[in-house]
Amino acid sequence: MPLLTKRADEIKGHWHAVAYGMGGTLPGPPNTYRAIWEEPAAATATLKCQNFPEEIALRYNGVRVPVVPLIAASPDESPVYWMSWFEEWVAEPKVNSRRLQFQASAITIYYGIMGEPKRQLFRAEWAGVQRVEKQVDMFPGNGAAHPHWHVDAIRGYVDGIKQQLEELRQDAELNRELVLGRVRDFGDGEAERDVAGLFSAPQLQLPTNGEMSWTGVHLAADARWSEQPWPGPAGPHDVHAKGPKDLDALRCWLVSCVRYIQAEINKV
Repeated sequence: MPLLTKRADEIKGHWHAVAYGMGGTLPGPPNTYRAIWEEPAAATATLKCQNFPEEIALRYNGVRVPVVPLIAASPDESPVYWMSWFEEWVAEPKVNSRRLQFQASAITIYYGIMGEPKRQLFRAEWAGVQRVEKQVDMFPGNGAAHPHWHVDAIRGYVDGIKQQLEELRQDAELNRELVLGRVRDFGDGEAERDVAGLFSAPQLQLPTNGEMSWTGVHLAADARWSEQPWPGPAGPHDVHAKGPKDLDALRCWLVSCVRYIQAEINKV
């Protein structure tokens, strides 16, 4: 499949169409959603909703991103499911080319209420062909599937528990020192040990980074394994990795992902 390259004006038109298409399935009027990018490069885009202009989420890579409501809420309640969209294009490697090459497009789902931190749950990503070597499409990820899904939520829950435990430990240590200072005034060693035990932080066995490594697995979203068995890591990888053939295909995939996630969440 050839590299997907477009002029900047074509990409901007595509981004407007993505925002309109997503607005047609997201809560509220479609015209409240806008694709946002920086000029003059116009190499990356995100999605914002004018009804929730200040809502953001912190991704695992430390980047703050705008989020929009995924599932409608009643008028007196906050949405709890949110999504972000990010798309990136890079300069085509050809000399003097004014075209940009598709890099990746992704949808990430979060959970949380308005104005509060939101937990990253999962994401769907589609990376494009980076280059062609000996008539073979080369993708990022060393043979990973494209498009693919990632499961993120469990890491977020564990990180949240770690933070809570650290806060408990700090509070317990502070209280312990305050009380022990008073107990020492009476010189009662046994009471001092008893009080120290009362203010010990709880001990929990949490998964290590190694045990959490499975959360980095690329879960194939468009594999053809039933038609052509995959021989293994040596490849070829084209049975589960392909780039979008054109902008229409990319938009269709993005909007369909949003609709599918909405439908699945609404079932539970």
